[in-house]
Amino acid sequence: MTAEASYHAPYDHCTVKFLEQAGLHPTWIKLGDIGIHGNGHMMMLEKNSAEIAGVIARWLLRLGRR
Repeated sequence: MTAEASYHAPYDHCTVKFLEQAGLHPTWIKLGDIGIHGNGHMMMLEKNSAEIAGVIARWLLRLGRR
């Protein structure tokens, strides 16, 4: 999961590519792409943390259905 204003945002794509090269199939959720804008790296402490927790919960539910 990447937030737009996170200091990780410029290189999170590298982490995803590394995991793919290692044979894993990561899910990369970019908050900006789903309409959640302005968060930094510590998104769990920000005002919209419940909205982000909902994104994580829905992702976990989808994983459980596989």
